[in-house]
Amino acid sequence: MSPKVSIVIPVYNVEEYLHECLDSVVNQTLKEIEIICIDDGSKDSSGAILDEYAARDSRFKVIHKENGGYGIGMNTGIDAATGEYIGIVEPDDYIELTMYETLYGKAKEFDLDLIKSDFRRFWHEDNGQIKFKHEVLDKTGKLYGVIVDLTENIAPYRFPMNTWTGIYKRSYLEKYHIRHHETPGASFQDNGFWMQTFWHAKRAMFLPDMFYNNRRDNPNSSVSNPAKVFCIKTEYDWIKGMIDADSELKRKFTGIFYLKKFHNYLFTFRRVDIKFKKLFLRTFHKEFTEALEKDELDLSLFGEGEKKDLELIVSRPMKFYRQRLGRPSFIERIFSVKNNGEKKVIRILGLKIRFRTSKLVYRTLKEQMDRQSRDFNTKLNNVNRKYQSLMYKILKYCPDDKRVLALKDWYFESTGEALCLDSPQTFSEKMQWLKLYDSVPLKTRLSDKYQVRGWVRDKIGEEYLVPLIGVWNDADDIDFNKLPEQFVLKCNHGCGYTIKVPVKEELNKENARRTLKRWLNEDFAFRRGFEVQYSAIPRKIIAEEYVGGMAQAQCFYRFFCSDGKVLQIWQDIAYGTPDHKVNIYDGSWQELDVNRQTPDLADCLTEEARLKLKTLAEKVSQGLDFVCADFYDVYRKIYFGGMLFTPMVERKFREYDAFAKLGSMIDLPVGKEAANK
Repeated sequence: MSPKVSIVIPVYNVEEYLHECLDSVVNQTLKEIEIICIDDGSKDSSGAILDEYAARDSRFKVIHKENGGYGIGMNTGIDAATGEYIGIVEPDDYIELTMYETLYGKAKEFDLDLIKSDFRRFWHEDNGQIKFKHEVLDKTGKLYGVIVDLTENIAPYRFPMNTWTGIYKRSYLEKYHIRHHETPGASFQDNGFWMQTFWHAKRAMFLPDMFYNNRRDNPNSSVSNPAKVFCIKTEYDWIKGMIDADSELKRKFTGIFYLKKFHNYLFTFRRVDIKFKKLFLRTFHKEFTEALEKDELDLSLFGEGEKKDLELIVSRPMKFYRQRLGRPSFIERIFSVKNNGEKKVIRILGLKIRFRTSKLVYRTLKEQMDRQSRDFNTKLNNVNRKYQSLMYKILKYCPDDKRVLALKDWYFESTGEALCLDSPQTFSEKMQWLKLYDSVPLKTRLSDKYQVRGWVRDKIGEEYLVPLIGVWNDADDIDFNKLPEQFVLKCNHGCGYTIKVPVKEELNKENARRTLKRWLNEDFAFRRGFEVQYSAIPRKIIAEEYVGGMAQAQCFYRFFCSDGKVLQIWQDIAYGTPDHKVNIYDGSWQELDVNRQTPDLADCLTEEARLKLKTLAEKVSQGLDFVCADFYDVYRKIYFGGMLFTPMVERKFREYDAFAKLGSMIDLPVGKEAANK
């Protein structure tokens, strides 16, 4: 039976790191793999180490060859592969044990050409401590867990450029003859391979999980070799040749080509030894000047900072050189003025003259305006914080018989509108009415992020709950050493009390404890007008699994329900960010034609998934007059998110058409009219 994944490992003089790399591959939870190791003429014991592993494990294929360079070695390994998918591991790196099981499972489920994930970089400090850095592919989070057509969607071309964080369908590589550049002894030949895999992929996927650990402190790495100055030029000349030979590639990807070339030329300029920097900058300047003259650059792809760098490289390369190295120009060496603490230092022909700043010159008008603007913003923020704190105290310590007036005052301050409680009609007014007159003990139980788990377990089952790791009454009781590498901390008595920990090493534990203690001392009931169902919750800290990051980019669904009947459905992505998108449906999943302040979200739910989500919402809302039940869709796995009995108050009560429709469908609980009056 053919292996599911062939893992190609190019090896050259890496005996110091090779055992760690191979152990992480051998012990993968996906057992149906073949491990193809290309010994590219190593002069140390790397070849012998490979033979030892091959003698113990029949899944190894070791190919010993004369030194020919990275590209030839990689192509030799790919040619020898028989697996359905192909992965790449550099011999000085290591991978997490579930990497290929997870990637292969997703690749098979969605019939993907390629799939990639986030990764970590790591290095050793001088004191021996290991440092990790989470490298994010998609900073917007919008493209995680969805099928992406890379022939049309150019956003992923800004992702970090590497070939080893994912797997590629072997038949896809064969169909488009995708291989590495085989220039002997050159480096950075993965750039061309990366480009080719993206150009033709109609079914790609990206995940936020971190499976690959990339070493940054190997002194023999090509990235660390300052003498390899023009290898990157050789690689991009080869890539340009492929583009120019194909009219469709040239039409679609010439602009992308120059964007990636710009990024990697900048990286090379920073990387090479200082004695080569001017030499490389001349090539940088010449090639991008010619590209501009031929109108081959698509400047809309460049960020503002990138455009400024490009302008300097083309028009004033030596100024760019001095700025990057922090060196003064000829004029600056003759005459310069610098601030030095409370003094100003003037240098004229090497002679330094020092003055106290206040006696030298008055600040310019711009400096005064900048300072006044900063002072004003600081004062404004202080006033806003004090106002919020004052409103919180007014609501918290308000006598029961004054709460109606206090809520009306708070509502007017928040929205600029008067609140009608005698005959509430709009969604916002009905939410305020429910705050005052419908706070029953069951709402307290179900608003508790810990106790609500029992309700969900009884109604729809344990499988829809995010797995629980721990529960504590005090932040000092948390033993971070016993927690996994990724987790989420929450306080159970309100909204927004969440600390996401994608990398435990990067967590400031003392800051986290202080934050959790502060949250535990807050009564969330009075943060947004009397949501008193939160006040009686026994306050706890809970830790849950870091399920797919629960990133803002993952879809979540808000089901507005009344006693088991779904009234309206909101499908949200990236809520609380500039990229927020939403679709709004009626209770039967028919999209509503309503005015919204956020753009439409492309819907990818199947009919079966819609029915399943709606059924879950109906079950958890049975017996409740009105509730908003939240569910998350994390890579086609559904999780319960929470229950809100007075939702959307954070949106400042703007009456969207959707809210108007929803407000008309909400019937306030009977038998409380007398209390209202």
